[in-house]
Amino acid sequence: MGHSCAVFNGNIIVAGGSGTKSTEIINLTTMSSRLARNGNLSKERSKFGLGVTKTGGFKTLYAIGGDVIGQRADEASMEVWNERSEKWEKSSKFLQTGRSLFGIASLPKSLLCYG
Repeated sequence: MGHSCAVFNGNIIVAGGSGTKSTEIINLTTMSSRLARNGNLSKERSKFGLGVTKTGGFKTLYAIGGDVIGQRADEASMEVWNERSEKWEKSSKFLQTGRSLFGIASLPKSLLCYG
């Protein structure tokens, strides 16, 4: 319970949850599933978000916020997924206020309205 998932480069990435740091990779073509080689989150995050950004043609997957075992406040830190090494790395980005139990939607820029 409390895990998060996102579609990223032809795979479903499932990470974290209550009592675990692990990351599972599900191939969307074959529907085969495996644990990432080095894929542990740095913290046991639950109720966090996985969000995909696209900048300059490159996609980036972030683990954002959540509840961390042993902490009283919601988490503000972020981790970034290194697809090549299958490893979560600490990000220099963070939330101004820690959050958990929130939603993330990745939309093409053409659907955004400014006003």
